[in-house]
Amino acid sequence: MVEKRLIFDNDRFSMEMQVMLRIMSSSNDAEIKMDEIHDEKFDWALFTELVIHHRVYPYVYHVLKKRQPQDVPSDVMQKLYMESTSNMFMMMNLTRELHDLSVLFDTHHIRMLTLKGPILAEYLYGDITLRTSKDVDVLVPLEEVENAEKLLLERGYVEDHDTPRILDDWKTTQYHLTYTHPVKRIQVELHWRTNRYLWREPSFEELWIHRRTSEISGAPIHFLGSNHLFMYLSLHGARHGWFRLRWLTDIDRLLRKEGNWEQAVGTFDKYHCHLVGGQTLQLLSALFHTPIPQELFLLMKSKRAYRLAFDAAVFFESRIEMHPQPPANLEKPFQNYLSSMMTWKEKWLLMKSKLQPSSNDARLLPLPRALYFLYLPLRPVLWLLRQRKRQLS
Repeated sequence: MVEKRLIFDNDRFSMEMQVMLRIMSSSNDAEIKMDEIHDEKFDWALFTELVIHHRVYPYVYHVLKKRQPQDVPSDVMQKLYMESTSNMFMMMNLTRELHDLSVLFDTHHIRMLTLKGPILAEYLYGDITLRTSKDVDVLVPLEEVENAEKLLLERGYVEDHDTPRILDDWKTTQYHLTYTHPVKRIQVELHWRTNRYLWREPSFEELWIHRRTSEISGAPIHFLGSNHLFMYLSLHGARHGWFRLRWLTDIDRLLRKEGNWEQAVGTFDKYHCHLVGGQTLQLLSALFHTPIPQELFLLMKSKRAYRLAFDAAVFFESRIEMHPQPPANLEKPFQNYLSSMMTWKEKWLLMKSKLQPSSNDARLLPLPRALYFLYLPLRPVLWLLRQRKRQLS
């Protein structure tokens, strides 16, 4: 089967971008050729900006230090050293906190899966310091969210946002809550779903059955199995427009490991994510020359996946933060991009959810529980009032 592969013109990316991609896509340091860094036109300031923006500086510094430190300006090596050292301490702190949370939750019989962070770094890169993380992402069953939250608050964490929970809509309109420890300066994202925009996704029970376990911290810490991890990382990167290429490097590393990728195609199909899976593979093939397992070629057949991969380029080329909100000039293209990822059913369900009463309505107009049914007919009026209030503020 001959697949249509995404190809970017060589001139589309700067020398600096090409060198960064080459460093990140090689599984063997000895294979990396970086002749461009000797070119007098090579812009080291741009290169440094790129590797920091895409959050790949720990691995890039690791490679440069081993390969050609004498050919890199000392101020660049110093900058990458400082950033990498800071990341090393962050990852050590996150690992320690993840260990303590795992023990704490287990003591209170709360099952927990970690989604990214130090465990993913160790699994994919063999070293927790070669990948960046800013927080601890954990997934618990929906029925355990409030118990887990209570433990975090008792541990000194404070919720980052005042999320109204008067009605139960937060369980379906949100997918995680965030907390920060004011002393440790560690943020925890408490998830009960893996994706905000999916209306069908693996249950916690399914994820738990196929979990893997790491003991790098001295206590068992559970994380997603290969197929579910592949889908989760693809969806996470796709919904952010891949504006950090680190997310693709993670999947590149994952696919270079052994896995039952034939089952992965079934998983993507089951949860209607084959379009995102195809986009991910197209980008990996074009940018990182990832050897795509033959079992996954089926995901790359879609012309929509090909187009979706091409449309994402504007976001990772812009070197602009797309989260939590894209800049004004990219807001409409980004909304169109997100919409193009969704099925018609998902678009309809999203529109339907926006018409349902919310806790924000109940906060704006408190009513006795017996009158909660009035929030539905009052929804348009309350929405207009919130918009007016936002404009005035």
